[in-house]
Amino acid sequence: MPCLPLGLSQGKGKGKGLKPVVRRSESHEKGGLMAKTKPIRILLTKAGLDGHDRGILNVAMACKDSGMEVIYGGLHLTPQEIVNMAIQEGVDVIGVSSLSDAHMTQLPKIIDELRKRKAGDIPVIVGGFIQPEDVPVLKSKGVAEVFGIGTRLDAITSYIKQTVGRKGS
Repeated sequence: MPCLPLGLSQGKGKGKGLKPVVRRSESHEKGGLMAKTKPIRILLTKAGLDGHDRGILNVAMACKDSGMEVIYGGLHLTPQEIVNMAIQEGVDVIGVSSLSDAHMTQLPKIIDELRKRKAGDIPVIVGGFIQPEDVPVLKSKGVAEVFGIGTRLDAITSYIKQTVGRKGS
């Protein structure tokens, strides 16, 4: 089984040979007592032909280090595969990295597929090389947040924690 950088691994599965692997966070200490908390589950993936994964792997490690369960979906997935994986894994949020300028076609398809599958309440965030004029269009189509090149990793993890916290209340 190949091992990806940053402590993430990818197994053999059906379809394109991808099988998401979950990294579980530890229990968190509260008031001197160990209490099991349900960590945020995030699916991180690349849609379409985009094969640049350095950024998303850094985001994956930052999410893992902040206590989230990270499911790394891998590269070259279709919107349907991403949505299937998100539903099967019961994720709280989907993060898509885009460096090939395919976000304007791939993200609306992901959001439409989520809505068709009655999972439209799962927020979708995107990061990468996003043209400033694309941001309002993506948000109008249902993207929860857009993170451009150079966004601090702690800004991304903080946003995810705030968004999922609001969703759960």
